Amino acid sequence: MPKELKKDLTFKEAFTRLEEIAKILEESEVDLEEAIELVREAKELEKFCKEKLNQFELKISKIFIDKAQ
Repeated sequence: MPKELKKDLTFKEAFTRLEEIAKILEESEVDLEEAIELVREAKELEKFCKEKLNQFELKISKIFIDKAQ
């Protein structure tokens, strides 16, 4: 079962963990089960980061729209 994401996880923490997972998978000899779990965790973190980026983009767009009016 993949690790559950913390409720108060920040974008920076999620991105850092994604980098850690990539490094582990690239440089370590992990068994198949561990690799599968790491990939599952990475997919959850990727989804989280994409959602955060979309939220940031909306906030920035709103700032520019408000400034233009």
